[in-house]
Amino acid sequence: VSCSDNCHKNPNTPVPLDNALHSLPLAYSPVTKQIHLICQNDLKSVKSDRKCNGVSLLNRVGTEVSSFSSTVSSLSDISPSTNGDSTLGSLFDNGDSCSLISIGNCSSLSEDSNGTKPKRKGISAFFSRGVFGWKGKNDTSEGWSLFSKNSGTDNGSSGLSEERHSAGGDSSHGVLGSTGLIQLERPAWLPAKSKQEQLAHSNQHNRIISSARKRELKEAKQRKKLLQNQLKAEDELANATKIWIQEILPKWHQMKNNKRTQELWWQGVPPCVRGKLWRLALTNDLNVTHDLYDICVSRAVERLKSAAGSTDSIDEPSKDRDAADREASMELIQLDISRTFPHLCIFQKKGPYYDMLHSLLAAYVCYRPDVGYVQGMSFIAAVLILNMDAPDAFVCFANLLNRPCHRAFYSLDQPLMEAYYATYKALLRENLPKLCEHLDSCRLTPDLYLLDWVYTIYAKAMSLDLASRIWDVFLRDGDEFLFRTAIGVLKLSQDQLLGMDFLTGSQYLTKLPEYLTATQLFKSVASVKMNIGKADFSQLLATYTQMMT
Repeated sequence: VSCSDNCHKNPNTPVPLDNALHSLPLAYSPVTKQIHLICQNDLKSVKSDRKCNGVSLLNRVGTEVSSFSSTVSSLSDISPSTNGDSTLGSLFDNGDSCSLISIGNCSSLSEDSNGTKPKRKGISAFFSRGVFGWKGKNDTSEGWSLFSKNSGTDNGSSGLSEERHSAGGDSSHGVLGSTGLIQLERPAWLPAKSKQEQLAHSNQHNRIISSARKRELKEAKQRKKLLQNQLKAEDELANATKIWIQEILPKWHQMKNNKRTQELWWQGVPPCVRGKLWRLALTNDLNVTHDLYDICVSRAVERLKSAAGSTDSIDEPSKDRDAADREASMELIQLDISRTFPHLCIFQKKGPYYDMLHSLLAAYVCYRPDVGYVQGMSFIAAVLILNMDAPDAFVCFANLLNRPCHRAFYSLDQPLMEAYYATYKALLRENLPKLCEHLDSCRLTPDLYLLDWVYTIYAKAMSLDLASRIWDVFLRDGDEFLFRTAIGVLKLSQDQLLGMDFLTGSQYLTKLPEYLTATQLFKSVASVKMNIGKADFSQLLATYTQMMT
């Protein structure tokens, strides 16, 4: 029964709201974002005038449409719908040409475009027939996506207008980043941009894209250059390794003083060759053998058992004092090993090289009980163990500590140590007079930083790779290179040290910065003069030795 027929039979019957809503020809405009009442002349789907209580239903509700329009319009404004951006559709349009909603017993009838009999709908149908376009069942249009891709078929009701397509590209890819918020127009439920704002955002987006492209090109060039340098370094290393293995090492005694060998030595020894070269460069003047190493290790084990309270001690009563000194050295070894290259985690307890390092140091204590263990020896032994087997490392370790400089420092020969300090300071004043004066004013004397560098041959103050490079040339040039390197380090850091006081300066020199590279350091070292007038390092050392003794 239609609404008009029911009203004619009972004129006093009130009109329900759902009947009024069914009879209103409403449409949603994306331009004004409001619900509009369509004039009766434009209606194509309504077949006849409908009256209720003798009053035209269209005119009756015309006075109330504004309040209802503002309500529905406000709902649609905060929604994420974009279905109405490009086309003007009916509020209740869901694919058929004329809508029908029925609540109660009074309804307005309309026909579909294909002439089929309309269906009656309940109250739930009102909220499910596309009032908000993004909730429709057959809606395949794309919504506004900030950080994801939202694929769908292009059916003419896209969520982006033609202007948005031209500004932001194909909407099938969605907005891939926050820059899309300034690249594209705002969605329908937000206030539209002004032309000035749209132009400003477009220019800002272009600047962002241009800056990103420049940055990417710069980074790509840097990566390419870095890769080329790495490949070049690898080729040079491969060629140098070939020369060392095939030409130099087999004829060591004839080739060690060759100019080409000296140049390759300065440039850095390949890691795979370093162990063998160090064994050749550190001549075995003490005639230490592998068997002697095994004997010393056995004695060290027995000494540890004796210290632990074992009854099978091999000590003689007349050597109780020496035993006590050696036991104290053993305890110091265990303490110092845990602080040796802690970032590598291989020399600490339960590490793969802990027992090897401990055995080597304990064997040296038994081999040289007059020297015992001195803090800093663990770094020298660790560097040797990383490049050769334990017996060979012990041979090199014993002969290295027997060199004049290390023998003086580890045996605490004070007059000879003062002679080395005086020689170093004279050369420092010759090369860096301003810095030398500043260090004197800060009371930053050489024994506060140089002692640690000599004890560990820079293995503690620098990175392991850089220290290994210093070891290469140190074994070629001898003790002089230790002091030449010290002046080179100060020359490279002169600007920073001139602005430091005693505390900051001592901290800086105790642990040199990580960004120190071999190229920078060796360039600085090469510029250091190791003579004053006609007196070279050895002559200066001899002069100061006579003065100190």
